[in-house]
Amino acid sequence: MKLMYPKKLLMGLMFFLPSICFAEITWNGFLSVGGGIADADEGDELAGYEDVATFQQDSVLGLQASTDINDHVSVTVQILANGANGFDPQVTWANVNYQFSNDLAFKLGRYQTPLYLYSDFLDVGYAYHWISPPSEVYLGAGSTQDGIELIYQKSFGDAYFTGQFFYGGASEIVESSGVDLSVDSRKRGGFAVSMVYDWLTVRAGAQSTETSIEGYSDIALPGVGSVGGLIATLNSLPVGLVGTGAQNTAEILAFQEDEFVYSSLSIKAELGQFLVVTEFTDLAVDDSPAAEQQSWYVSGGYSFGDWMIHLTHSETDNEAPDLTSDIPVIPTVTDGLIALIDGFTAATAIDQKTNSIGVRWDFTSGVAIKAEYSDIDADNTPASSGNLFRVAIDAVF
Repeated sequence: MKLMYPKKLLMGLMFFLPSICFAEITWNGFLSVGGGIADADEGDELAGYEDVATFQQDSVLGLQASTDINDHVSVTVQILANGANGFDPQVTWANVNYQFSNDLAFKLGRYQTPLYLYSDFLDVGYAYHWISPPSEVYLGAGSTQDGIELIYQKSFGDAYFTGQFFYGGASEIVESSGVDLSVDSRKRGGFAVSMVYDWLTVRAGAQSTETSIEGYSDIALPGVGSVGGLIATLNSLPVGLVGTGAQNTAEILAFQEDEFVYSSLSIKAELGQFLVVTEFTDLAVDDSPAAEQQSWYVSGGYSFGDWMIHLTHSETDNEAPDLTSDIPVIPTVTDGLIALIDGFTAATAIDQKTNSIGVRWDFTSGVAIKAEYSDIDADNTPASSGNLFRVAIDAVF
């Protein structure tokens, strides 16, 4: 992901450079080395793994440097190398933090979007009991953004409240259907609030973003060549024959400035040796080729000594958009196009369920060994169904 406003951010950091040169820098790091083997129902790949053991998908190295410039200002930079991305190093955090008081802080730069329960330490495998959080909920949730964040923290008796309010944007390149897509998210604003009381944590969050995708029109489609060809065909249909429905659908397929609204609710209970955690997430879209999503998981664990055994069930239910209801069915004119559009949008709506069992062993301070077995069932994509076995070593230093 590339920085949206690098010059302004660097100028701001240069303002503090003389102080940074003489400040003490604190270094922290984390490492995950993970491997796995998949038994897919179709094809050779499942959740990034193949039918032979591979060791990149869940392997991560992160280094974080932070320094206090004075009693109010601090700077944090984090570099992450992810095996799933070929270990190409990326600057995932780069921000200046101003502490107004013990309760209120302001952050400017690049930071983790704080939408979900484990967002703030999503890449730190040592921080949770799984090898990785359930993909049905967390797939695509680990993004960072460039902008501002206001953080308010306050104790109320035995309860501890945190409120995070953020606004910014992000840009990244993702691969889909053999095409490199440039995803640009702007007006990315939202909040996350949490309350911790003894053994109970409750968290809620929401985010609205305006998303455009360059390269979407290059995705291949049979009969018309690509999504761009489909758009051109729809725009060429006479308005007097088919009305404006075809042109409206063509505009939606362009995937420009589509509004996405994310929301989440999390509950975690830690009672002695028992852990129960659940999250619910929702993605609502309007006038977009993207599918709406409702996802959730529930996970329970039992600790004994340095060991924990845990079970997790996770699901995602997707609803394909209806982009053809306003296009009249005219034999040999629109009927084939309607079938093509409906098939294309249905392919984006993947319903998936996963049942997992795992074990974690904290065999020494700062290091944990994990193993997990997962049964994955995807309703409309057989290549995403099958069994997966993974192992990992997580460390913090």
